[in-house]
Amino acid sequence: MANNLFIIDDDRELTGLLTEFLTSHNYNVSAFNNPKQALDVLCAKHAPVCDLIILDIMMPELDGFQVLRKIRESSNIPIIMLSAKGRVADRVVGLELGADDYLPKPFEPQELLARMQSILRRAASSNAMIDIVKFEGLSVNKMKQEVLVDNKPINLSTAEMEALMLFVDNANTPLSRDFLVENLR
Repeated sequence: MANNLFIIDDDRELTGLLTEFLTSHNYNVSAFNNPKQALDVLCAKHAPVCDLIILDIMMPELDGFQVLRKIRESSNIPIIMLSAKGRVADRVVGLELGADDYLPKPFEPQELLARMQSILRRAASSNAMIDIVKFEGLSVNKMKQEVLVDNKPINLSTAEMEALMLFVDNANTPLSRDFLVENLR
């Protein structure tokens, strides 16, 4: 399954080239030249899945540091900062604010790709260990055996909880009747 990427950079030529390059490497890319528009999409009620963000620093209206702060208020989506600001102090600020990596411009697309793949591998392995699963208004804490719908606790019987956990653990797999009967005893 292809990863979904957001590129947030006011340089239209660069976003076009990166979109073409990353699409050729089987990524789904959404490019935004306006940081406010990107934040609106990310914060929407039914926001599209985003696996990684490539974020420029020097943009009009909102700079990349402001965008990064806003994203980190509600999300741990991996973020790679791109910028012509290559000073050590700028890189440190970006990393301290929560960026996962920082790549100064100009850069080689292959290096960006390698850094993205590394971050996505780490994110996938750490997500496998997460015990809280969220889907629309549903939140399931597997460790605590707690279910919330629209942030309100829901009491489930043991059998209902077992069924829900089975669906959560196999979220991307069609489940046959035989599988359900065998696993729900």
